[in-house]
Amino acid sequence: MSQYTNAGFAAAYNNTGGPFNNSATGGVTGLTLQQFSQDIADTFVSYSTLFNTDILYAESDDFINSNSGFWSSAASGAGATYQSSTFGVDNTEHAFGVVALTTGTTAGGYAYQYKLGQIKLGYGHAVTLRFRIAAEALSTVTDRYTMYLGIGDAINGTEHSNGIYFKYNDSVSANYQCVTANGGVRTATTTTVAQSIVYKTFEIRVDGAAATATFSIDGTVAATISTNMPVGVLVYPAVFGIVKSAGTTARLIDNDYYNLIVTRSSAR
Repeated sequence: MSQYTNAGFAAAYNNTGGPFNNSATGGVTGLTLQQFSQDIADTFVSYSTLFNTDILYAESDDFINSNSGFWSSAASGAGATYQSSTFGVDNTEHAFGVVALTTGTTAGGYAYQYKLGQIKLGYGHAVTLRFRIAAEALSTVTDRYTMYLGIGDAINGTEHSNGIYFKYNDSVSANYQCVTANGGVRTATTTTVAQSIVYKTFEIRVDGAAATATFSIDGTVAATISTNMPVGVLVYPAVFGIVKSAGTTARLIDNDYYNLIVTRSSAR
């Protein structure tokens, strides 16, 4: 299916050598008219799907208000909390609304932000989860923490027993890991992307059968996993957590935005 914006149509069909231009004078002629008509139809079908809740569900949050009724939080430890932030709201990172999760000053402190309501994967609902997160300081042996970012069932300072998520722990690797978990059994793939204190954009794509998860960081596929997928169990569609394991200096992660798209394989 070919889907075009207005600019896409112009690039494909104008008289300066677009891929479907086969006339000496430019414009749409001959067989290209059939292709043009098909692309027009496909594009309108695609756009109409956006308004069909029997097929597609989509939501986003730019975190203008940290107290949005769509989210809840869990925290433990002195000063551990979930709150509004201005980290990266500048001309370098270009963040807009931001929320921060801080471990507080307790060695075992943690903070989670999670989407209210739980879902089950594997029943014909393809899920795409995107978010943009930064850490304000790297994890070290002195002040060590673990990040869990994605889909999962744990909000209490432990690793997900069921989930599909990015993980960072410097004692394991300086790079992010992509993890699937089913009943406490996990598959972890270490990426080539190192943790840093700037924002990174993360994406998790799960097919309708929950047979495969594709993980991307900053638009590049980091891993594809097809084992230990959490099929048919309750998970939060988005949960972001930071868990401290050593040191008493507060550590923070910041969430710039969240986007969830659920596409059904057939109308309900």
